[in-house]
Order: sequence, then structure tokens, then C-alpha cells
Amino acid sequence: MNRYFRAMWTWRKIGLAAAVTISSVVVIAAIVDQVILPWIVSMTPTITVPNVVGLKAEEGRTIMQSAGLQVAQIREQYSEDTPAGTTMSQLPYADAIVKEGRRAYLTVSKGIEQIRVPRLVGSSQRDARLSLLRTGLMLGTISFRSDSLYPTGVITAQSIPEGSRAQRESIVDIVVSSGNGAPVPDVVGLSLSEAEQVLRSSGFTVASTVQRSSAAFEPGTVIGQTPKADSAAPAGAPVTLILAK
Repeated sequence: MNRYFRAMWTWRKIGLAAAVTISSVVVIAAIVDQVILPWIVSMTPTITVPNVVGLKAEEGRTIMQSAGLQVAQIREQYSEDTPAGTTMSQLPYADAIVKEGRRAYLTVSKGIEQIRVPRLVGSSQRDARLSLLRTGLMLGTISFRSDSLYPTGVITAQSIPEGSRAQRESIVDIVVSSGNGAPVPDVVGLSLSEAEQVLRSSGFTVASTVQRSSAAFEPGTVIGQTPKADSAAPAGAPVTLILAK
């Protein structure tokens, strides 16, 4: 029994010593966190962050450094609203109260993104559309012109020259070869008499008419045509019209 009580007393002393040690560590940590660190931080001067948005990059850097901040990084970004070389944003924000020597980050405008226009001449309409989409440009008006040098359906000219620079989403118009023919006008939505007049004035004739039920158009309105609108056809070629009944 004495041996048992001695063992119990030994473990109690060890536990008490451990508890005292842990309590001491906790107290010391609390003192460091609540007293010493705030005292050290309070000894560091604070500054009010200046506003450099709208200024040139180097001017903004100089002002930040003169105020006691370290400009760690200047990031560039395309912008449609801010001129190239002008500061768009800053971190820390203007008028914030920070410690002297803190790092500051500036974002500077690269201006409007300029895209190199690809070569469209010699390609098809489909390839031109895909090429423009890949580069961030848009296909605009498609016109047709008789051309003996390029096969029918091949692009012969583009409104923005190949290799020049254009803003993102700029529109590029193209001219497509109609060979020795001409583009068929779009007569869908017109009456039969109106369609005949438009086709004749463009050098085409009405070959025949076909009637088809339609809930969307008034009877006698053209709802379809062959050849399709804007396709190239020889001069005087007949056009078949589909009329609503």
C-alpha cells in the first residue's frame, strides 16, 4: 500500500508541475500578444495612403515611395476607359491608415487592346468567320462582286488590311467573288409582284412558284427561294419562289 501511495503522489507531483508549466506558457503568450506585440507595433509610425489613381505610373510610384510605402509591383492590364500608362487601381486604397514601409501594389492601364488582323483574302466565308472569332474580331457586311481572278465563294477583299492593328470586336467587312455571276437578292417576306420586280432589276428571272402552308406569313408572301439569298448565280439565272398559301 505504501508503494501504491508513493506512486500516486509521484504522478500527482508530475501532473501539478506540468499544469504549472502549461499555465506559465499560456500567461507568457497572453502577455506577448496583448502587451509586448501591441507595444512594438505602436512604435512603428503610421501613414495615410495617398491617392495615385489617375496619375502616370512613375508619378504614382514616386508619390507612394515619398509617403513611406514600398511599391512592390506594378501590374499592367488592358482598359477601354483608362489611357495607357495611367494608374487604374491601388492597394492599399487611398486614405487607408497603414504602417510605414508597407508594400503597395499598382495596376496600370495598357490602353485598348490592339489585335492583329488576319489574312482573309483567298479564304472562304466560313474560314474567315472562324479566323475572326479566334482573334476577337467580328465579321461584318458580306458583299459579292464579279471577279475573274478568284473562284466563286472566295474572299477577294477585306475592309481592314491584313497585318494592321484593330480594337477587339472591330468589324471587318469582306467582298466575295461571285465568279462571272452575281449575288441573288433576298426576296423572302415580299409579295410575289415585289419579288419579281427585285429579281428582274438584279438580272434574274422567276422560274416557277411553289405554294406551302405557313402560319407565320400572309398568303402570297415569299417564304423561301432557290438559289438562296446572297449566293452567286449566273446573270439571268431562274429563281424558284416558295409562296405561303
